[in-house]
Amino acid sequence: MLNYYYKPNQPYERHTMTTTTTYPASEKQVALIARLLAERVTPETFESKAKAPDLDKATASAYIDALFAAPRKPAVHEDGDALGEGYYWVEGLVYKVQASKSTGNLYAKVFTAEGYDYAPGAMRVLKSATRLTLEQAAEMGVKTGRCVVCARLLTDPDSVAAGIGPICAGRL
Repeated sequence: MLNYYYKPNQPYERHTMTTTTTYPASEKQVALIARLLAERVTPETFESKAKAPDLDKATASAYIDALFAAPRKPAVHEDGDALGEGYYWVEGLVYKVQASKSTGNLYAKVFTAEGYDYAPGAMRVLKSATRLTLEQAAEMGVKTGRCVVCARLLTDPDSVAAGIGPICAGRL
C-alpha cells in the first residue's frame, strides 16, 4: 500500500507502509507459562495477564523471560510442610539444603565420601519431619570418617569417636 504524505514547503514523498502480523502463542509457550506460574512468585495481576486467551507469541515470550527471572516459591509438600535450610536424613542418606547465592532459591546436596554433591530433584523427597538428628549425624560421621555438617575429615580422636566435631555438633 502506498501513501503520500504532505509536508509544508516540500514536494510529496512516497512512503511504503508495512504491516506486522501477530501470531497466537504456541501450545508449548502456554504450557510453559502455566508451569512457571505454578512454581514462581508473581503478582496476581501478572497471572491474569499471562493466562489471557488472546496472548500472542511475542508477549508470551516476554512473560516467559519475566517468569524465569522471578524467584521460586518455597518447596511445600502434600502435607503443607515448607522446607528450610538445614540437614535432612532420608533412607540412609544425608542431604544439605541451602539457598543459592545468586537467586536465593533452595536446593539440595547429598553427602558423599568426598563431601557434598548437588542432588537434582532431591527437594521433592525431603520433608521437615526428616530433619537430621545429632545421633544420625554421629552415625554417618563414624561410618565415613567425615563430619556431616562441614564435610571435613575427622582427625581429632574425640571427634572421630563421636562422629562429629564439637563446633558442628552445636549447629544441629
